[in-house]
Amino acid sequence: MAQLIVVAAAVLGSNGTMFALKPPARHDTIFKFMAERGENCHGTKQGFLLSDGTFATRAIAAVVAFHAKQILTKETEVPETLFSEDLW
Repeated sequence: MAQLIVVAAAVLGSNGTMFALKPPARHDTIFKFMAERGENCHGTKQGFLLSDGTFATRAIAAVVAFHAKQILTKETEVPETLFSEDLW
């Protein structure tokens, strides 16, 4: 079984639709993308797309990225939240 990794920043829309763009896209880029398409940006959740296709909150993604050694800084403990700047 392949190790789970963080693959992209993502926003979960209020209707449950996930929006993600390829790295090095950041959450603000995704919000701009959504707004350009007339999507509602209120009531959304910021997080990350995982390699299994699921959405993860910033906290869950931090655990995944830490164990997959994806965090650019040499963290010795799992961070409370993950930011795209931690990855790319």
